[in-house]
Amino acid sequence: MSNKPHENWSSKIGFVLASLGSALGLGAMWKLPYVIGQNGGGAFLLLFIAFNFLIGFPLFVGEVSLGRRSQRGVVSSFSTFSNAKKGWGIVGWLTVLVVFLILGWYCVVSGWALAYIVIAITDSFRGLSAKEIATSFDYLREDFGLNLLFQAIFIALNAAILNQGLNRGIERYSKFMTTTLFIVLIGLCAFAIQLSGFEQGLFYIIYPDFSKLSAEGVVQALALALFTLSVGYGANITYGAYLKSDADILKNGGSCGVR
Repeated sequence: MSNKPHENWSSKIGFVLASLGSALGLGAMWKLPYVIGQNGGGAFLLLFIAFNFLIGFPLFVGEVSLGRRSQRGVVSSFSTFSNAKKGWGIVGWLTVLVVFLILGWYCVVSGWALAYIVIAITDSFRGLSAKEIATSFDYLREDFGLNLLFQAIFIALNAAILNQGLNRGIERYSKFMTTTLFIVLIGLCAFAIQLSGFEQGLFYIIYPDFSKLSAEGVVQALALALFTLSVGYGANITYGAYLKSDADILKNGGSCGVR
């Protein structure tokens, strides 16, 4: 294996924003609000936060530490500090398999997101009834050509960014896109506050109703905590491998680990 030195994060903020960009995706922004409302509001939210701190954050720090210490990829990181006969490299390969399984549906859903960006920019919903707008997703989902097109565009955009490397690619675009995302979220919050029923909606989400928290809800809270922290599929190990050897992992993890 080549010992050629690789890039490192140029700044702490680059690592933090890239990690946040990895976290603020489908689980945190799409599914989480829905399952909070279905599982007792604040009861689910408290459990979700507890799982983040008690289980997710230690695993996050552990994965980043493994990557920083090994300075290698996911598969090699698991075998670097153990005897080859113990088979820890298999865990690395299983992690790669998990990534491919996630990629199978994540690219499709991200393609849908790109399609709706185009729809929003072109104002294609103008003149449609509420029912027609509601059923538009069914048409998109069933159109093989459109799904394939937007999925291919999403993959091509990611490949173009990755091809530019860590600093000029992932780090630079993460700074821009994650910052833009926060600006959009602040704008959406400001807009939502002005809507009628905002107080009732906020109360519904925050008020803890433990009678609605089922065993399935507990499992969902744990799964979303791990998914939101990008634990278990190598992202944190990979990002950790690009940290400098003297980087303070707890300080970096405190900035972006529980998010």
